[in-house]
This record gives sequence, C-alpha cells and structure tokens, in this order.
Amino acid sequence: MSYEAEQQKLQRLLEECISDESDENDNTYDDNEEEGAEDNVEEREESTDTEQKFEDVEIQLDSHREDRLIFTGKDGTTIWRKHPLRKMVRRGAKNIVTQVPGVKGPAQGIKDPLEIFNLFFDDGVLDLIIENTNNGATGTSIINRKVKGTLRIYVLLVHIQALHCIMKK
Repeated sequence: MSYEAEQQKLQRLLEECISDESDENDNTYDDNEEEGAEDNVEEREESTDTEQKFEDVEIQLDSHREDRLIFTGKDGTTIWRKHPLRKMVRRGAKNIVTQVPGVKGPAQGIKDPLEIFNLFFDDGVLDLIIENTNNGATGTSIINRKVKGTLRIYVLLVHIQALHCIMKK
C-alpha cells in the first residue's frame, strides 16, 4: 500500500470516529421525549438525616474496633492490650542509657552483707558514736574503745530490727 493510500485510510477512520462521537453526544440527552416538554424534577433537601446517620455509624464502628483491642482493668486505670506492642522500637533521644545499671564505687563486687554494712558504718563512724556516747555519759563508766566489735553488732541489730518493722507495715 502506498503512502497516499494509507493517509486516505487514516483520514476516513478519523472522520468516522469524530462522527460517531458527535452522534453519541446527540443521543446522550435524548430520552425520546418531545422538545419543550417539561421534566418531572424533584427538589432535594440540602441536609438529610440519613447521610449524617451513616457518618455517625462509620465513626462508631471504628471506635468499637479499637475498643475490642484494648481492655481496662477492674481498677479503671490498668490498660490491657489484646496484641502486644511492637518489640523493635527505637529509643527516643531522651531515654538513652549512658551508664550500666548496678553497683558502682567501693561496693562493686561485694557479696557479703556484713562487708556492705561495714561500708556504711566504718571505724570512723563507730569512733564518732563512742566519743559522743562518752561525752553524754557523765557520772557513769566511760565506754572503752575496745568495744567497737560489740557496738558494730548492736548497730547492725538495731538496723535489722528497723527493717523488720518496716517490712511488717
């Protein structure tokens, strides 16, 4: 087929398409009614209750879905979730841990409770207790400095008794 024949063929196809489109546009609004006849048109109210009710139902359904995933405890403040939170959560800039938790300083590595107690009540503290006891003990025998061991046990027992009373409450 020659170039001119192809051009003529394309021109005819284009004209057919254009004429088909114009025929469709003419028939689109033709309802086989007489011209000049008046259509029956109903006026619609601007706000209808059905649309508003439908939107409310949609919102309520979403809130019910969320309610099924979260439960509240008997105390009214505890929140239980049906599905666990994501485990892989990036720490915020405020919660960056800079120090390793645990005991630091001279108490690090000590396991014996008596050694830990001696960190708080060392010989200096016991000497201070003995001096103040001697200053207040007028008219009685002066406490000998050799009683540090006994005093240490006494202070330890007083603290244990205090902890026992606190634990009962």
